[in-house]
Order: sequence, then structure tokens, then C-alpha cells
Amino acid sequence: AVFSSANGVEHFFRLLFQTGLDARALAGLKLAAVGLSTADALAVHGLKADLVPKSFDADHLLKALLPRLKAQGTRQGLMLVRALEGRDVLLKGLQAAGHRVVDLPVYRTVAAQREGSAVAQALLEGKIDGVTFTSSSTVTHFKALFNARAWTRLAPKVRGLCLGPITRASAEAAGISIAVEARQATLDVLLRALV
Repeated sequence: AVFSSANGVEHFFRLLFQTGLDARALAGLKLAAVGLSTADALAVHGLKADLVPKSFDADHLLKALLPRLKAQGTRQGLMLVRALEGRDVLLKGLQAAGHRVVDLPVYRTVAAQREGSAVAQALLEGKIDGVTFTSSSTVTHFKALFNARAWTRLAPKVRGLCLGPITRASAEAAGISIAVEARQATLDVLLRALV
């Protein structure tokens, strides 16, 4: 089983418990986690990740996972636990390598149902020092708070505080200048980088 986020772990277990099962349902499975937070979320349920890549993103998890899967030979399949809107790097990469993947999106990332005028005003007045982006979807949802004309004015005012290189690339593509990028994609590392 491959877990692509700590949120995915929590939603997976909520759904598992709703069916009357518990962590014993995963007995004998090898577990891969995209990062330390995801591995910690598994540990809360009494499970230890067998694989955590050195860099905490889907690209590096795939790179670490493929040689292990090849060495293990034919498998019955892999379960990929992820967000519905998550990047499909793991899904496509595993499928391209010939693995049968059960794609299990267990949660959705949803934009706040707010209008961005108060945030826009605060940005224009210099009252916001930085905006934290933890994923590419947070960049997308933040940008969606504003119409295109407003975004053109606001983007240069946003100082992005990004959780890793994938998020940074999404923020830069949206026109956001990056003030801080966590060297490792964890909130703890991002917070330390801010101090």
C-alpha cells in the first residue's frame, strides 16, 4: 500500500473503521509513505512504513519504490491512497512500469468558499508578510480567490512560503515570488526556515 499524504492515512483509516475493519486488514502488506508526516500518521495506527524516500514528494517515492517492486517480482497489485486532486505521478509511473494499481482517492482538497477582497486589501497594504503554501492545490485555491485582473496586481505582492520544490514550482508558475522554501517538505522544516 502506498500512502501519498498524512491526510490520506487519516481518511483511509476512517473509511476502514466504518467498514468494521481495523489496521489488522493491512497485515502482511508492505507500506510506503511519501514522507515523515505520512509515516508518523501510519505509526499512530500501529503501522511502520517500510519505505520513506529521502526527499518527501511523489517523484522521489516513485523513484525509490520502482526498484523495490522490481526486485519483489510479480505482485497482485498495489493500493495507492491519495487525494482525488493529487498529482498522478505515482499512479501513472506505477502503471507505466507494468504494475496493477488500485487508485483509492480517499479525500478531496476543496477551496474555501470565500471572496478574496479582504485578503487582497491586506496584501496591497503590506499587512501580510507571507502566505504559506503546502501543496500545489493550495496555490491553485489561493489564486482562485481572485479574478484574473486582481491576481495580476496581487501576485507580485505575495511572498510565498513553500513546502518543497513541487509547491515552489507551482507558486512560481502562478507568478508568486518565493520568500522561503522548506529544504525538506515538512511543516517543521518550513517553520524552522522562517525563524
